[in-house]
Amino acid sequence: VDIKITLHRFLAEDIVAPANLPGFNRSTMDGYAIRAEDSFGATGNLPSYLEIIGEIKMGVKPEFR
Repeated sequence: VDIKITLHRFLAEDIVAPANLPGFNRSTMDGYAIRAEDSFGATGNLPSYLEIIGEIKMGVKPEFR
């Protein structure tokens, strides 16, 4: 089906991949996760200072929330 005519359409049945690739959870980007409320009101002249509470290595499930 041409992608241009697929808006508002859906599949009649699920498509399931035969294998998980990669076989572990993986982030494709480095970065930081913050709560929006912790940066509310921050500006270039009045920055929010945040504490790093942990680091998550690729393929490792975090033990903190």
